[in-house]
Amino acid sequence: DGNSRPVGSAWDIGAYEYTGGYNPTPGIVIDTPQPPVVVPVANTLYVSLTGSDTNPGTEAAPLKTIQKAVTLATAGKTVLIKAGVYQNELANCSGATCTFVRVDNSGTAANPIVIKAYGNGPVTLRGLGFRDTDTDNDGLADGPLNPSKREKLLDIRGNYVYVSDLEFTNSQQMGIEINGSFNKVENVVSHDNWSTNIAIGSSVPGKVEGNLVRYAETYRSRSS
Repeated sequence: DGNSRPVGSAWDIGAYEYTGGYNPTPGIVIDTPQPPVVVPVANTLYVSLTGSDTNPGTEAAPLKTIQKAVTLATAGKTVLIKAGVYQNELANCSGATCTFVRVDNSGTAANPIVIKAYGNGPVTLRGLGFRDTDTDNDGLADGPLNPSKREKLLDIRGNYVYVSDLEFTNSQQMGIEINGSFNKVENVVSHDNWSTNIAIGSSVPGKVEGNLVRYAETYRSRSS
């Protein structure tokens, strides 16, 4: 009949908008849209070449080294690495073998530790380098520039650690080594490393299982 009716009136036939007041029936719950879930800042650690390892690891005050971030990262935390070339971060040395980034902490199936690039531009872990030339004429490439400190760029020793969107290159030893279980490495590039680009279960005793490496590009490792 063309007349507006308040909420609760009988059905009207045809398209018409009610203009009456909102007076829901007591006891009826109205389902309203909910805001999107926001990951708490405390669950995210940021790394930047312009940061400092004395910072709290927020986006405004990031950490400087990836190693510091993964040391602080526990189950459910995400490490976001801003663009740049990360090198000369030797840590965890044992004899002649050192590691740029060693992940000892573990996540869980429901709450993994996530390590990935953030923002614009590539994130590269770059080693100390080696020579392809044969300056001593022994018929072999000279190899690592600093054989007393041969580095792995990433050594995952924990479980349920997910790594993505990083580049690993120019290591005197190895790009990525996975020595834990149920880890995931994807969308990475590992190339031009002296020994191996990506290896699983080659350094620690015990069972290593359930690891996944996919969408990985590897090329020009010198000895394998």
